[in-house]
Amino acid sequence: MTAAPKGQLLTFLYTDDLARAAGFYRDVVGLEPVIDQGRVVIFRVNAGAYLGVCDLPNRPRGTDGVMVTFVVDVDEAYERLKARGVVFDGPPGPMMDGAVYAAFFRDPDGYRLEIQEFRDPRWDALFKT
Repeated sequence: MTAAPKGQLLTFLYTDDLARAAGFYRDVVGLEPVIDQGRVVIFRVNAGAYLGVCDLPNRPRGTDGVMVTFVVDVDEAYERLKARGVVFDGPPGPMMDGAVYAAFFRDPDGYRLEIQEFRDPRWDALFKT
């Protein structure tokens, strides 16, 4: 196994049911699993970011945080995820005086997730590589 390039991000979430959680991120959200370590499945979010789902029952879970995924078209992602059974908090809408457009939902373990697109070119310029 080669060393991971510097500058990558790996976020871990805990679950009581790894098969259910991994299935959600693979089959519903559409993330690519890249490593299955038995009790941890690592998914590629994009070229520099990964999500690890860990089979760690009875671990505390935060309820205030939000994991954000930036997309090109929130409406398209919203409809695609809804068709796969995702229940959203509400329809997509503008936030921050219209600078961003977003929709929120939860994974099977209660983690709050957000799909977001930039509507203000100044924001978009900050995240270009």
